[in-house]
Amino acid sequence: MSKLEKKTEEQKTEKKPFDKKAYRSKKYDKKLRLDEWKNKRENYVKHKYKKMQKKEGNVFDVKKIYDEELGEKIDNSKSEPSEASNEVTDDTTAHKPEKKNP
Repeated sequence: MSKLEKKTEEQKTEKKPFDKKAYRSKKYDKKLRLDEWKNKRENYVKHKYKKMQKKEGNVFDVKKIYDEELGEKIDNSKSEPSEASNEVTDDTTAHKPEKKNP
């Protein structure tokens, strides 16, 4: 090894000066610690969700479900167009919440 290589290695291994203010803010600042905790929690939940999805596999084939629904709607509209339209209006009126007067 030449002298030049030794100098570059020494420069790479040189420690940075200790920043006490940054260390104390990282250790004791509640807001910063809360943000770090939220980020860790969010990553944990995302990872767990993806792991669960991978384990279950693709249970629901969305395209297949839509194709089936569209096929049923088309079949209903060809055979009995009046009943299909009545079913939709009946469902929408049946689920309206009642208002209670205090």
